[in-house]
Amino acid sequence: MFKYPVSFLLLISILSIGFAQSPKKARKALSNINSYKEAENLKEKKVEWNVSPFLTPVEPLFSDDNGNLRYPLNEVIEMPFKVGGKTSITKFFRDYNDESCKVKYIFLDGSKLSKESIDSIRTIIITKYESGIDFVDLVKEYTMDGNKTGDLGWFRKGMMVKEFEDAVWSRKKDEYFKVDVDSKKWYYVVLKNHETKIVHVVEGATIRY
Repeated sequence: MFKYPVSFLLLISILSIGFAQSPKKARKALSNINSYKEAENLKEKKVEWNVSPFLTPVEPLFSDDNGNLRYPLNEVIEMPFKVGGKTSITKFFRDYNDESCKVKYIFLDGSKLSKESIDSIRTIIITKYESGIDFVDLVKEYTMDGNKTGDLGWFRKGMMVKEFEDAVWSRKKDEYFKVDVDSKKWYYVVLKNHETKIVHVVEGATIRY
């Protein structure tokens, strides 16, 4: 479904340099990055650093002089928490409002099942859902990707493969439907469980040391 690994949609992806990296070097590395694109370029140059720039919907940190909720942009900030036992230093490049969707899904793997079997299973799933069985219970019974809640969290356009994205954005809350991604042999039953909404999005990078 995703163009990128699942961790790219559900968590802040991390620009990681490891335990040996000093706070001084971590701050310097972040101070030299001023955009999402530059963080991507660093990923290519410093493979050993395991660089992953982040772009994620999150709540703003503070109000500016005009009362707008914003992030402190282009400043290197030592975060008041630890991630995986490592201190975190973060830099936010840009924040803005964007349209996002939220769904629950059941995934059926076309590399393991025939299309005929998948269509039959999806008919059974939809029949059970229409009879009153909770969608999450159906996720637990049928999904083949390990996500037993079926919850994707909030995601924006460009984060999913086109077939999935087009189907989701054209539906309203509480609609349920099938999605076929034939090129990847990915097949879904999807429930749009929230209306499309505007969320606050932040781009940046984090170094743990």
